[in-house]
Amino acid sequence: MLLHSTDLNVFRNLAVEEYLLDHVDDLAPTLFLWRSKDAVVIGKNQIPWRECCIGLIEKDGCALARRVSGGGAVYHDEGNLNYAFFVQRQGYKDAVFYQLVIDALGSLGVRAGMMGKNSIAVSGKKISGNAFALRRNAAMHHGTLLVSADLKKLGRYLKKGDDRFESHAVESISAPVTNLSELSPGITMSAVEDALIAQFGPQKEVAVSSLDQADLTARTDRYRSWEWRFGKTPKFEFTSSEGRVTVEHGLIVEGSPEFIGKRFTEPIMAAT
Repeated sequence: MLLHSTDLNVFRNLAVEEYLLDHVDDLAPTLFLWRSKDAVVIGKNQIPWRECCIGLIEKDGCALARRVSGGGAVYHDEGNLNYAFFVQRQGYKDAVFYQLVIDALGSLGVRAGMMGKNSIAVSGKKISGNAFALRRNAAMHHGTLLVSADLKKLGRYLKKGDDRFESHAVESISAPVTNLSELSPGITMSAVEDALIAQFGPQKEVAVSSLDQADLTARTDRYRSWEWRFGKTPKFEFTSSEGRVTVEHGLIVEGSPEFIGKRFTEPIMAAT
């Protein structure tokens, strides 16, 4: 099955991904392609304040989202293509989908290969990050492809580590990045989409509107909520020159008395 979203709402598209993962028994194998307006998307086990500059994100009107899969933080805009593969877990092998993407790029004249465990790169520069979500009977393998993204914004919003945080939460690994449009001038988003579809194989195309819209709306609202984006943050401790706080579910539980029970925010980061 093939789905191609024209909706640029990052929360809605993440909701579609989760929906497809939950309905693998009825819908797999599936390829879902989508883009979004400016957004930073963190992994489910990450600390948003450590991974990105939330103040700048909010000031610029960029969205902050948390996905259901692991992995590191990524930047999305309309020049970034998101792909998601859904299969039965029993038959899932990550190497198959890495190779599918690499072969698709090869058909466009881009010679790509693996970089580390979860990234695809060309000449040492990352063009695609990947993550996974596994359920008892289902697997989702999804990733990004930098086609013509605004790399200045990517650098503006994503941090390269922050040693004031102490936690077992997943920390992003920074790497040099580039766009496919820099590697192959003239490459288009539609050409990249077509190449992925060709490698995935013939599939019946289904409109996102044919899915359960009430279910998707409920999921979208959850993805947009503070409780999901910040409240799902793993426990961490934050230390500055003025003191130390402990944060659980996005709330300060230990530290200066005036902060206990409050949401952890960048102003508190500065104040503490």
